[in-house]
Amino acid sequence: ELCQYKVQDYSIRTIDLNGNRLDADLSFKCSNTVCPIGKSENGNFDGQFPQCVNGFLIAKAEGYADAKVQISTNEFGSADVILKPKHELDVVVLKNLIRLEEGESALLVFSNDQRTESILYPEQDKISLTEGSYKVTSYLFKEGSIVLEAQSVEKCVKVPKSGLFGLFGAERDECATISQP
Repeated sequence: ELCQYKVQDYSIRTIDLNGNRLDADLSFKCSNTVCPIGKSENGNFDGQFPQCVNGFLIAKAEGYADAKVQISTNEFGSADVILKPKHELDVVVLKNLIRLEEGESALLVFSNDQRTESILYPEQDKISLTEGSYKVTSYLFKEGSIVLEAQSVEKCVKVPKSGLFGLFGAERDECATISQP
């Protein structure tokens, strides 16, 4: 219901790292609700937002990483959103580092403070990343099958003895065999 009550004027400017104006799709997240706001034209948007303290303005533009800025829309305000360009990179450097045998593949995860991207190598050999430092984690997979053999396990628990001895705390072991196919 929050999205129905856009009552607060707000001004947004969307730009790239060089200050060039960008057209971007805008949405606003308040708590767990995401409201579509509109699109900036020639890098500008003047419109109404639902009132919210410490919500997130989200800007999306093709060829750029999504940008998120925390704003409070309980009174008139303005915000600049800077979108970072994505660069498509070949993963050829990894061919020398990761020597895969037939039937093997590697899941490569590139992560930093703002985002995480991943590819399955060698099926994918390109990745789109923004400028910055990344931690690269790799997981190696090999085609094959896993066979789990059937097993039987005996479980025992202590139960009170029947009769007069059970009243005084005497116990006996009761065991059962559990079979897993």
